Amino acid sequence: MKDKYFVKLTEVIEEKPWLYKFLSDEVKADRDIAKATFKKDGSMLEFAPDEFKSDKEMVLMAVDTGDAFLYASDELQHDIDVILLALEWDPVIIE
Repeated sequence: MKDKYFVKLTEVIEEKPWLYKFLSDEVKADRDIAKATFKKDGSMLEFAPDEFKSDKEMVLMAVDTGDAFLYASDELQHDIDVILLALEWDPVIIE
């Protein structure tokens, strides 16, 4: 179980996802914090650890809520599911 500070931080991130970029690397690496962020603002994937940029679930979540395609790993930038979702945001993204 997460301590009360992580619970509160998750609530704050849900309100202000842009704060993610100012968190420590350790906190950014927390999957629950990252999910709360990407569900609100996928562009914050830019500031995420590389492991999340290579995680299809996290990338799809981020691409679904923002301009995150270019921050995904090279492998996932060639994944058909990621491409199709990104095209919904920006029809010329693959150019």
